[in-house]
Amino acid sequence: MGRAALHTMQERSFRVGLIQNFPMTADFPGNLRQIVQGYRECLDHGADLIIAPATALCGLAPKDLIGRRAFIQQTHAALVTLSRELGSAPLLLGAYAPLIPEEADQWAAEVPDFSQEPELRIESVVPDMAIAPFLLEHDKVTELEDAGITKVLGLQLYVDIFDDELLVEDTLKPDIIIHLSTGIWFKNRSNQDEGNHQWEAKNNGCTVVSCHPVGTSEGILYGGGSGTFNPDGQTTVRLPFFKEQNRVVSLNAVPCHQPPPSNAAELRQAIVRGIRDTAFINGYSSVCIPLDHDNAPLLAVLCCEAVGTENVLGVGFGLPVPHCEQLGITCVYLDAKTMLTSAPATLDTQSRESLYQRICGGLLSTYAEQHSAMLISPLDRHKLMTGQFTLYGETCGMLIPLGDLYEADLFALHCILHEQYPHLLPSPRPKVPNSIDSIIHEMANLNNSAEMLIHHASDVYRENDVRYVQRRINKTALSRIQLPQVLYVTPPSQQLSFPTAHRLND
Repeated sequence: MGRAALHTMQERSFRVGLIQNFPMTADFPGNLRQIVQGYRECLDHGADLIIAPATALCGLAPKDLIGRRAFIQQTHAALVTLSRELGSAPLLLGAYAPLIPEEADQWAAEVPDFSQEPELRIESVVPDMAIAPFLLEHDKVTELEDAGITKVLGLQLYVDIFDDELLVEDTLKPDIIIHLSTGIWFKNRSNQDEGNHQWEAKNNGCTVVSCHPVGTSEGILYGGGSGTFNPDGQTTVRLPFFKEQNRVVSLNAVPCHQPPPSNAAELRQAIVRGIRDTAFINGYSSVCIPLDHDNAPLLAVLCCEAVGTENVLGVGFGLPVPHCEQLGITCVYLDAKTMLTSAPATLDTQSRESLYQRICGGLLSTYAEQHSAMLISPLDRHKLMTGQFTLYGETCGMLIPLGDLYEADLFALHCILHEQYPHLLPSPRPKVPNSIDSIIHEMANLNNSAEMLIHHASDVYRENDVRYVQRRINKTALSRIQLPQVLYVTPPSQQLSFPTAHRLND
């Protein structure tokens, strides 16, 4: 019945609803409200089937919570509650489920002995959990096989949790391939994913639907950009990147000819979203930035777009910064040099500079705390990895939005923002290839040793530069342990767990 059913559905404009939400980690009440609101909105617009991301209910990154009994109970209760709110259209979404259901039920049924003192009680550890697809109908919850065929509304649906392109076996013959994505975003991924899904739809001869969440969790970005792709390999719907939206699309919708945003524009959206979410999650409505840094004008513009100009505070310790003042942010200039005069006269020049940076960092932290603002560090990837910072000086803050960006990324951001703010941002300097950044990326992100670069890429990298990077990364490894949260724009496999010493040795 599959292909014939699909043809019939297309004739009557079978409509799929997409929920692209920002699920907070383990916030079951809040996530439930988002899903129910999105479901009803899609239902009101005539959706026959409604789809939410894999993490829509449990949150973006529950991590160790998924191994706790209370998490099982809350997940099960949330699924049951959600099913009771449904109308005529089925709902597909993901949720964490135990790999051994019977054993987990036994653990979940146990009630803690509250007569014991709290310090004597421990949270029971439950069996291994994995995220799985669920089909919800009114008062009915069904766990589906991941990467398997499910019959819904007379259609053969291939449902999986991942969003990698695939070529389904001919024997399965799905009518629709549905990816309930976890949606982790990184640079240049969106264009690649869209091309992959177009190939997947064309080669399987069926519609492909990919549903992503949006938001930020502990520096990891989730990009949205959910979409549908017709059997001809054309994009029919692309939801916006880094924005919540609910949308209903017909399977026979005309192709979308608008190209996705450029890599630089998407990177801009990612950084802005990361700043906004991190402030919101931690209860801040305003941010504070240091003005005495090369990246200050760029950071000021991004913060204004994230939380609003009126909610950005700039603190400087030297001459006024016209580009930041013209943005309209509140700029304050403090005197740190007076405090430096009480330092011992025996300090050498380097020690006095370090002390000055720490005095500035202390004043910044105090000012931000006084005004209930989230303090942001202006450091970028090059300075972090080569140790061009003073611990407790420029590193003071709660977030490093540019901490995963190399000089080429900063240049791309500067160019695209200069087009919109030509009178606020200085003209971007001509981009000169930075071999040091390339070596940092090779060694820190791609885990290639110095010996490999010297002996196998000697025509690309100079030995002196490679050894310089190796020494600086190793020497400053312990300092990076104490860094604030970095916003990651690189693939998960390339994100660093500090320190990087030892594994970078020859």
